[in-house]
Amino acid sequence: GNTDGNYGGNSCTHTQSNTNNWWRVYFGSDYAVSKVVVYNRQDCCQERIDGAMVYIGGEYCGTIRYSQGRVIYSIDCNKAIGGDVTIRQQYNFLTLCEVKVYGKK
Repeated sequence: GNTDGNYGGNSCTHTQSNTNNWWRVYFGSDYAVSKVVVYNRQDCCQERIDGAMVYIGGEYCGTIRYSQGRVIYSIDCNKAIGGDVTIRQQYNFLTLCEVKVYGKK
């Protein structure tokens, strides 16, 4: 996928509001997800990712903690079983430049 962290690079997206934001992708069937890797925006607003929570089929995997200069965040999901990935950002805009999901059927 396109991991360009610059908004003009046609990879990043963000929500219109700063509360109760989410992004979801459906797999079509259940998978055992080992990890979710999120690529953050680089040209602006990197701190928006702080506190974003990752879920597999409704099961909590982890929370992204912003670290200055860091672009890639990997969340271990310990082979959680589910048919979708949801990333929620309750108290800020949700900005994502690429999301990669690793697992097995």
